Amino acid sequence: MIQTGMRVLFIGPKTFDYEKEIKLELERAGCHVDLYDDRPASTPLVKALIRFRPELIASICDAYFDRIIFKKCAPYDVVFIIKGEAISAQRLQMLRKAQPNARFLYYTWDSLGNYVNTALKLSYFDKAYSFDRHDSIANPNVKHLPLFYLDAYAELNHAIDVFAEKSDIDKNDDIDILFLGSIHSDRHAVVDNILRSCKAVLPAVTLWTHFYYQSKWVFVLRKLFDRNFRSIPWADVRWNSLGKAEILSLFSRSKIILDIQHPGQTGFDHVDDRVFRGRQETHHYQ
Repeated sequence: MIQTGMRVLFIGPKTFDYEKEIKLELERAGCHVDLYDDRPASTPLVKALIRFRPELIASICDAYFDRIIFKKCAPYDVVFIIKGEAISAQRLQMLRKAQPNARFLYYTWDSLGNYVNTALKLSYFDKAYSFDRHDSIANPNVKHLPLFYLDAYAELNHAIDVFAEKSDIDKNDDIDILFLGSIHSDRHAVVDNILRSCKAVLPAVTLWTHFYYQSKWVFVLRKLFDRNFRSIPWADVRWNSLGKAEILSLFSRSKIILDIQHPGQTGFDHVDDRVFRGRQETHHYQ
């Protein structure tokens, strides 16, 4: 589907640099890639408006995508969009007219039920994929495609084993359970319950967490209006996201990597078992 020499217009959300890794893989395959955020800005306010009051920011989003659509450049062979929550069906139609020979591909790592006008938007794509199996069951035009992973995570165990063998020392597994992820829904409560259950059996068990949240003022609002957030201690929250090197280091020290999917998603129930490389670990950090 993707071939050397293809020109790719890639529109995707800024998510812990995953979009840069995907762009890099496309370039390694020999493609020329133009990458754009799928939102006019990635600030907490813009994200909230797009999700909950899209009509208030529609004109800004339309103007942003107009600049992409009408930018003078060579025709694209592929238009690849991840999520695309901020682009309207009208702008998708305009993009198709501007790129009549391009193949339009869509992927989402969130459930389609979280978006508006999903059916109309999907009609402008040649192929559509979702990590959520229920999306593919509900819509015959959507294929199930489990989450991707980075080679660095798959190769981590081998690197650790080689290092331990060459240095003649034990691997430094000083973290029993590791959780890295954004705070949403009941995630904090579930992790807390798991730790309590583990300590009831093994009192000395250690847990290392990095509960990330994007904005202090948005967190305050969530604590006021979302009961799942009210009991979360401020001390448990981190306002900085971890880099890949930091994540790899923590993974290498951990015996178990814990992740909690959103209760409204089913993708992790069917995740490709290639992400489990001899350790109990997952790669997804969002």
